[in-house]
Amino acid sequence: MKREKGRQACRDCVGESSALESRIAMLCRASYYYVIGYGGRLVVPIIDLIPTEINFIDNQGG
Repeated sequence: MKREKGRQACRDCVGESSALESRIAMLCRASYYYVIGYGGRLVVPIIDLIPTEINFIDNQGG
């Protein structure tokens, strides 16, 4: 089985908008994006998330 290119997980401790977009682009299919920091705004078209199956997980307390 061939491994897909890209990261399997990402931890975002800041939440800066430009970093959000670039990190999402680095993730491979069925990966995890852990949102730890506060700030910025996540705007992603739903149609871009369906085929990639990226999981967004947030954390209320550091």
